[in-house]
Amino acid sequence: MHWTALCFLALSLVSAASGQSAAFACPATIPVSETAAPLDGWTAEAASSTHRFKMPKIYNGKPGGEEYELKPDGQKTVAKKTIFLWKLTDYRDLNLFVRCVYHGTSATVTADIPAALKTCTATLELTPKGEVIGRSEMACK
Repeated sequence: MHWTALCFLALSLVSAASGQSAAFACPATIPVSETAAPLDGWTAEAASSTHRFKMPKIYNGKPGGEEYELKPDGQKTVAKKTIFLWKLTDYRDLNLFVRCVYHGTSATVTADIPAALKTCTATLELTPKGEVIGRSEMACK
């Protein structure tokens, strides 16, 4: 087994034994590839770009099926940033998942939220009109 894999396995076992769960959050960035459909007389070229995390959307249900977006259970503003809180234990009658939204693209990534997690927070910088700007952060524990 490779040394890096052994170190990761050892850290995972220590975390599991101490009752700590791995951090769960939307990826900070995602790579996106775009392709235009060629028109008569034109050629299309693909492009790739990286997009920063904007905000999470937390749902009950099944991605792409019956899904119900959950509004945050609370929020507070600290130093020009708004912190949103979801209490996950109140919604565990169905599967919970997060759809991660990114600046400058309609592409998203989705993942189930592990059942052991109790809360999620999102720290966003908002304009007076409620638009998300700047760097956003998310953490579930």
